[in-house]
Amino acid sequence: MGKTSESEDINNLSIIENSKMMRELSDQIFHDFKNILTTISGLAQLSMIKTQSNEIKDYLAHINRATFDFRDTLDKYHSYTSGGQLEIKAYILKDILNNALEMILYKANRPNHRHNIIKMVLDIDSDASVMCSENEVKQTLLNIMMNAIDAMENSGGTLTIDIKDDGSFIIVNIIDTGVGIPEENLDKVFESKFTTKESGTGLGLKIAKDTLERLGGSLNLTSKVNQGTKVEMVFPIYDGNKEG
Repeated sequence: MGKTSESEDINNLSIIENSKMMRELSDQIFHDFKNILTTISGLAQLSMIKTQSNEIKDYLAHINRATFDFRDTLDKYHSYTSGGQLEIKAYILKDILNNALEMILYKANRPNHRHNIIKMVLDIDSDASVMCSENEVKQTLLNIMMNAIDAMENSGGTLTIDIKDDGSFIIVNIIDTGVGIPEENLDKVFESKFTTKESGTGLGLKIAKDTLERLGGSLNLTSKVNQGTKVEMVFPIYDGNKEG
């Protein structure tokens, strides 16, 4: 191997130093986020004691659980970015789905801020398990469901979620009756940073598709303008005889 030049050595040192600074900054950000979540959780719990409304108590309980879920997400992401591994084990997929649903139920079956109602229809017919990171799959399901809800926010509509076993796979369909996606954009929706939302990152669908494919499944999307969008997610069933 040839000798590295002085400029290359300086460049390598700069990269190492920048990486160290980024890790330190990430540690600080994680710490600050967790402090904020502790405050939100504490106020939610205090408000649950003060309020007499059972409905508001239920909302506050969801907020409190969400803060713990977010803390768990931060811990796992921090561990992963610090060189750790995501925890992979067998989970019943419908349980992950139900946990994700709890976080969006407040948006369904009641008028939103635009006085539109999004009706939710559930058809859950699966008890099968998937070998996965629970948090990763929950975030994937949440991303797709929130996209569907956002597509119907201005007009209302129906969000249909069904889950069923099909041979060696679990099929999850998330269907909305929203604005739909123009045909010329269908090939772009899985590209990094492509989005039609003003505040979107353009990463949700790509991350979801990458997650499914890494698990040995797939994600397919079909859509028609002014009719809606269907996202089909295919998860391989864990039969209990394979090592994770």
